[in-house]
Amino acid sequence: MLIRLRALHFSKAPLFSLSEEDIQAHGHHVTCPVCETDLPPEIFARIGRHYSKSQLEICQCKECEAIYYLNPPGESQVDFYYQNLWNKTKGESLDSEVRVPTKVRRKISQMLGDLKLPKDIRILEVGCGTGSMLAGLIEDGYTNIYGLEQSKFRSKVSEKRFPRRIFSEGYASHKPRKSYDLIFCNHVLEHLYRPCDYIKWVNENLSDDGVAIICVPNQEWEQVPNQLFLLPHLHSMSSLSLSKLAELSDLSVRFWMRSDRCDEICIVCFRGEGKPEWSNSPFAELRDYPSIALTSQKERFKSMWSATNEKRGSSVVVNWANANRTIANAVQRWNGYTVWHRFWRHVFSFLAFRQRLAIRYWYPLNRGQRLINRLISSLGREVTDYNYLEYQITGKSSDGVPEISFNENAVVFLK
Repeated sequence: MLIRLRALHFSKAPLFSLSEEDIQAHGHHVTCPVCETDLPPEIFARIGRHYSKSQLEICQCKECEAIYYLNPPGESQVDFYYQNLWNKTKGESLDSEVRVPTKVRRKISQMLGDLKLPKDIRILEVGCGTGSMLAGLIEDGYTNIYGLEQSKFRSKVSEKRFPRRIFSEGYASHKPRKSYDLIFCNHVLEHLYRPCDYIKWVNENLSDDGVAIICVPNQEWEQVPNQLFLLPHLHSMSSLSLSKLAELSDLSVRFWMRSDRCDEICIVCFRGEGKPEWSNSPFAELRDYPSIALTSQKERFKSMWSATNEKRGSSVVVNWANANRTIANAVQRWNGYTVWHRFWRHVFSFLAFRQRLAIRYWYPLNRGQRLINRLISSLGREVTDYNYLEYQITGKSSDGVPEISFNENAVVFLK
């Protein structure tokens, strides 16, 4: 069907529009960027005018289940964004005084504790940001740490925090003199142009007994609108995707089961058979990793549009929440959005004091939006954000793949 977005709200994320000329300049992935299969992927949706020769296409690999943009911006464009523009989206300036943050995160050190790795191993974090993970490792006694960060601002902060231990470059440019015993990345892989190239680089730079840790958002927890429009997430991966990725470099995989986030997947990659005590540890094999199979991902995408009566010209609102870690069951995380007609959203908006005079008091605090979400969300969900889009069905596409346009251009988000 042909779908025109009439209104769209994505909390704390600026709108970014792509013209047809922009999309024409993008290359296409010839093979899956995760598992490198050459099987033609399943197209889920196209973003752009239906009569355009070039549209942004979202697809799923038939081999590893990864969802990705078939024709994203080029690798050089992606690198330029993170090197030069990433700090600007946060309102930060390279000219401002660099303040070392106090934030410390211990997730990786908890994983290393479960792996029983010694404190003197040589560690590299890819995409270290401002160094919160490295700070956690330092506080827990790990001393031989290094970080890679492309963002000019963030690497400057990390360098002040850890002098002479931060490399302001991407992973592909990093040529270490000595291999690392641990290479890890936390919610970075989904931003990389070709994850398959990253895992090969990791394998080349790991010591013989080294391990790699990868943490990414769980595909099954990501809402469909996020998978459609959140361009910095070039990939949406499942447990199978990560297993297939590791297989490219003949690495074995175990899944860490103690993360305090239900919406992420954490894996450990290693050579050989691993440790004999794996079965009694907080790590699991792929066959033991929990997954849901309520429907196929394609049907999940279609459900958002087919939830209406598909009447031409009908106007529909989709609301979805970025839910935190307290979603009660698989059905909630699978169908994490609500489709309703525009009239009812206006009713709830009015009740939540979101109209005209009261908007000046409620909008900055986002309270009205959260109240609406609490009214429409299932019990057990902790609402952390509120998003909606309004769309209108304008016709049918030739092959049945939903084609979505917004103000004559494709639309994605930078976050």
